[in-house]
Amino acid sequence: MSLAELPPQFFLRSAAFYDLHAISTLRQVCKNWKNHLDEPFCHLIVKKISPHLAESHVPIDSSLTWRNVVDRLLASRKNLFWKPVEKSVELPEGDGATDMPIIEQPVRETSYNLPKGFAWTKLDMNTAAHVDELFEFLDANNTEDPDHVFREHHTKEFLKWTLVGSDDAKDTFPGFEPVYVAVEVETTHKLVAFIAAVPMVLRVYNKVVPLYHVKLLGVHQKLRGKKLAKVIVKELVRRLSLNSKLAQQGLFVLGVNKPDFFRVCESKMYGLIFDFPKMAEIGFCNPRGSPPVAKPEPIVKVTGLRPLTEADLPQCYTFVTNYLARFAVAPALSFGEFRHHFAAREKLLSTYVVEDPATKQITDLFSFYSTPKRVLSHPRFKTINSVFIQYFIALKTPVNALLESLLTIAKRQGEDLVVFVDIM
Repeated sequence: MSLAELPPQFFLRSAAFYDLHAISTLRQVCKNWKNHLDEPFCHLIVKKISPHLAESHVPIDSSLTWRNVVDRLLASRKNLFWKPVEKSVELPEGDGATDMPIIEQPVRETSYNLPKGFAWTKLDMNTAAHVDELFEFLDANNTEDPDHVFREHHTKEFLKWTLVGSDDAKDTFPGFEPVYVAVEVETTHKLVAFIAAVPMVLRVYNKVVPLYHVKLLGVHQKLRGKKLAKVIVKELVRRLSLNSKLAQQGLFVLGVNKPDFFRVCESKMYGLIFDFPKMAEIGFCNPRGSPPVAKPEPIVKVTGLRPLTEADLPQCYTFVTNYLARFAVAPALSFGEFRHHFAAREKLLSTYVVEDPATKQITDLFSFYSTPKRVLSHPRFKTINSVFIQYFIALKTPVNALLESLLTIAKRQGEDLVVFVDIM
């Protein structure tokens, strides 16, 4: 397939878009596909490259369309913003990277400059004082709902569990270490911004891809809107580039649809409420709506359901990895990483399995972890106890029966809410 046969959307996701030859090809592509282009996509092309037109000294005005943007780019030979790409581009056979190879650029050796009065600082999640400091910062500046009713509340145990990770990735890929970027006030040494990247290994078809899971971006409430988040993200990328040449990819979760990124999955998040009067009084849900209240007891009892034990780990590891092998994109878990993400942790992580009484083989599994939320302004209720379903594998037991059992266990633990996504 030649470049001219590709749909125009390809160029918005490819480094080849910024190559002069590819721009020329794009003009031909737009002609070939002119009957298939809708207005939103035309505006997307303009929005994508218009910020660079001033750098290239291309005159712009409000009447620009996708077609004359391309024409004006071709007319301009002052290619100040072109990203360098390989001169000859061959499309990969079968599965492979979606982007064309980009010539490596030298990585900045020094940290980015911060506004006066702020400084970069180091955090070590194996040091109790640093964990306490991060806990206090996030507890006051974590993600809130749009109406400022509640705020995410990460316990210290959760922070150590999610930010330290397993040692297996570090052993497999030397230099593959967690990276923490933090900003403090120079005079008081109080934390005002934080972001982390934790190593993980993903399997894409038959290829093992080491990458970083970016998580827990937080900026002090009084500093939001001052582009501090953009600076710490750039600093994180810089440090990751210096830290390891192995991982060239990052994985993160967004609450909005961003067409510029490769999406591993796109899903909706749901919540099932146990105590509807409490949640309605807090303002978590609409008191006039139909309450999606979970039933207190399962209709169908699941035979063989019990908590995961240490002796189950080897068999359960094989069970989970065989299940994940069904998918084109899935975590490539080592045994150590499996233990880290599935072994029970008091008041944090729970895993249950269904064992066949006759064969003693594990046939089903689910796990969930605690994600409490702090209620910001209510005279009686201070906390929403909630759990997030991490894995749910129902191969032999009916899905409804297994899910009802999970809800019963969560209810008995005193949870107010169960949160899950529609892909697990």
